[in-house]
Amino acid sequence: MSFYSKLFKAASVLCAASLPGMAHAGAVTATGTATFQVVDQCSVTATTVNLGTFSKNQKMADVAAELGNMEASYTVGNRGQSYLNLGTVNCSIGVPYTLSITGTSAQSFSPGGIRFAWSDAQSNNYTSVFDIYVKSIGGVTVADSNGRAVGAGAKVNTSGASGVGTGSDQVILGSVAFNYDASMSQYFDNVPDGPQADTLSCTLSF
Repeated sequence: MSFYSKLFKAASVLCAASLPGMAHAGAVTATGTATFQVVDQCSVTATTVNLGTFSKNQKMADVAAELGNMEASYTVGNRGQSYLNLGTVNCSIGVPYTLSITGTSAQSFSPGGIRFAWSDAQSNNYTSVFDIYVKSIGGVTVADSNGRAVGAGAKVNTSGASGVGTGSDQVILGSVAFNYDASMSQYFDNVPDGPQADTLSCTLSF
């Protein structure tokens, strides 16, 4: 090997040895939080409630005997206390709730009751009012809230019916009871011609 070849090889080794190592970019770690939340949910479904069909030669006393009566004291109607399907409640498992159902009555003796109003051919005005009772929700009997209506359940136009969610639909069963002020005479009035209707509002608190 020539002198110059040896000199070039030595210089190459020297240059290679004197180069600095490759620089690293580094690493940084940060932490975050993963969340998973389940919230209590409730819903209520209302239905069209049909109180029945009556003939115009019947009186409101006949209707009261069929559906339930609060004339002087509570009397169970011929249909019993669970003849109306008032809708369904669906709440998360274990969630307590309170249900109220109201009509448009503003009468002091039955606030929030179902109200039917009509006029006869002589322009006489009539009104009939029914209290609303919930007997059971999802097959569970609801406690009475009106001491006068034993066994009827909660009078939901003035007091809520309490229940606990099961995570599935719970059917609301109950009845109505004819109620009126003793100073009024509609108990002996004939039922009105044609269909009668009132608006029901279902409110669920949880």
